[in-house]
Amino acid sequence: MKQSLICILDILGTKGIWTEHNIKEYFEIIDEIESKLSESKVYFESIAKNHALKFDFVTFSDSLIVTLINENRYDYFFDEAIGPFSQLILGIFQGYMANKFLLRGAISYGNIEKRGSHFIGPAVDDAAEYYEQQDMIGVCLTPKASIAMEYSIEWNRQYKNINIDRFLIKYRTPLKSKVEMDLYQINYIDHFFEPKKEGKQMDPFSTFCLFMRDRNIPTTAISKYNNSIAFFNHVKSIKHSAKR
Repeated sequence: MKQSLICILDILGTKGIWTEHNIKEYFEIIDEIESKLSESKVYFESIAKNHALKFDFVTFSDSLIVTLINENRYDYFFDEAIGPFSQLILGIFQGYMANKFLLRGAISYGNIEKRGSHFIGPAVDDAAEYYEQQDMIGVCLTPKASIAMEYSIEWNRQYKNINIDRFLIKYRTPLKSKVEMDLYQINYIDHFFEPKKEGKQMDPFSTFCLFMRDRNIPTTAISKYNNSIAFFNHVKSIKHSAKR
């Protein structure tokens, strides 16, 4: 098995999509994301010139799996790759969000054995568990990856003089088991606070709600949407505190 980063994503709100939207338009969105992912292969190959990084992705139905595999094992693979990998996942999130779709998922790292489009290994199991259990919109780092992230933040500040957590935020994440865990989350909420170049500026929270009102919310998903609003308010409170 080889050391890897893996992200498993679920595209929310696609149930019955063929009755609500033009199917051709839906696949055009998927094709656009896949095109951006293909461009990312070249980028990740250049991160560590002395090491072989194999970037790949698989899409099926409403799910997406993104992997970055360390072909020639080196000690600081996670520390060097987690920042750019997080930025990539944020870009994927924003790409779907621009087309009125939201994501739920999880990032893990560890050993993976990949044969074609088939994956097995502890990192797959770890990502799959939290991808399914997270009870909110967003992409978290699993507990294992979140602990590794704590070390990587300091390592990159000390040895690389860079801030790798600028695309992440630590948050007490709700799970379907009713447990809450301190995990790093991809900070897609900051997108709503970015100044718009054109048009009337709308309140960030109102803009966020526009993305969540276009689909019916089944009773089984009410907590997921309420928890997502709580996450937005948490990020908003941090930004307001920082301005003081």
